Amino acid sequence: MGSENSCVRTLRDYNRPSIQTVSFTMRFPILPLIAATANCMVFLSCTAVTPEWRINQNASLYKSLSEEHRHLASKGEITKGMPQNAVYFAMGNPTRKIRGYHADAPFERWEYLRRQPHFHHSFYAYQSLGFGRHGGTYGGLGLAPSIHYTSTHAASVTFRNGVVESWELSNFRSSSP
Repeated sequence: MGSENSCVRTLRDYNRPSIQTVSFTMRFPILPLIAATANCMVFLSCTAVTPEWRINQNASLYKSLSEEHRHLASKGEITKGMPQNAVYFAMGNPTRKIRGYHADAPFERWEYLRRQPHFHHSFYAYQSLGFGRHGGTYGGLGLAPSIHYTSTHAASVTFRNGVVESWELSNFRSSSP
């Protein structure tokens, strides 16, 4: 009899943690946690990196530019003869840098890509075997919106000897409001 009690006591010990786990999940619902995380993500995605922000982060480098280049960079504009630092202030970091050799001289080209959203709707079907409290199977049809992002060309800036030689803009919008 003594061994039966120890066996029963061991089984009860195994049942206790699962009861505590259920009560823990009941006290702390997951929905507020998901909502708080989504709010944080939306808030962080709304912060824009503008020419003003880049200027404030690198004030001494900005002051080393000529008056004309400082004025253009603060407005997010570029011109021929502008140094690479001024283009950085105006347009930000490029998506990629390409170095090469053309017309008997080395060059560097900064390319800017923009991620453009594409919205569309799609039909879907679903079916489930419904394990759990209510059981049974269920299914149906639905219509769901979805967003896919594609990269498109926004701008290219070509430098020779560290200054702008040429540029191409494809409806480039700098991060300034």
